Amino acid sequence: MKLAVILLTALGILAAGSAAVVVRGLKAHSEPPPAQVLVLQSDLPAATCLTAEHVKREPVPISALPRGCLIDPTQAIGRYAVVPLLKGQVLTESSVAARGSLAEKMLMLPPGTTVATISVPSRSINGGLLRAGCYVHVFATLHEGGSAEAKSVSGTLFRTMEVWSLGDEPGGPSPAPAVQEQEKAKSRFSSGGTNSTVKVSLLATYEQARILQMVSERGTITLTIRSPREAEESDTPTDVVADEGLRTALGLAQDEPTETVLAYVGAKDVNEAMPAKPPLRIKVIRGTKVDIDEFPQQDEENGRNQ
Repeated sequence: MKLAVILLTALGILAAGSAAVVVRGLKAHSEPPPAQVLVLQSDLPAATCLTAEHVKREPVPISALPRGCLIDPTQAIGRYAVVPLLKGQVLTESSVAARGSLAEKMLMLPPGTTVATISVPSRSINGGLLRAGCYVHVFATLHEGGSAEAKSVSGTLFRTMEVWSLGDEPGGPSPAPAVQEQEKAKSRFSSGGTNSTVKVSLLATYEQARILQMVSERGTITLTIRSPREAEESDTPTDVVADEGLRTALGLAQDEPTETVLAYVGAKDVNEAMPAKPPLRIKVIRGTKVDIDEFPQQDEENGRNQ
């Protein structure tokens, strides 16, 4: 009897141990291994363009992963942070601007620049060749009397400006060439083929944007595509209108330097420049001794001693 109890007790202990081992094994298999995701390596302000130094793949428990986390550096490099990021933070899709989005276009603007949107004749799109990223030369015609019949002044307004986008939305995606042609044909049909225009957004300085607005109100603007083989740097300062005639018509001509003539100051007007009179030499006889004494002469003109 006692032997049976002992055997049953031993079997119970053995079964309990086996069950514990099985449960631990099941738990181990139920928890997936950590995931390799992109983690920020430093604090970054908003609008920062991410580089390979900013992110690194690190293991993070599955339970701690946020939604939309990025797992490959190619998903992050070259994209812009839309919010401030902290060191150790898991990088997610929502924390960076989507490629080609309006937010990315805005964040890509260099400091000190803006987007100037102008309307140009549809012929300026050169049969669909004009695209975002092209460089153009800007030509202008000003009508001094406010009408096409009045005296006009034409010339190069700016050289080598970047096309930021085409269409109605500044900074928006450029329409495909086929869409451009369809819109151009539709505009020709509705206007009799004489007044069809296309909106073009140019990357400009604030001064350039102001001048473009002035010209748009007083005349017309046309564009020509700059050859990609030309040097990237323009030979004209960015904020200066290239054509002298346009500068004059816009009231931007620089005033001619005037020569400042200083009144001549003669020596008699400056005491320090007056030539000193020679001292008066007088022979003085004192007994048998003869001395020569010198006395300064009095300047009768201005009452000073020389």
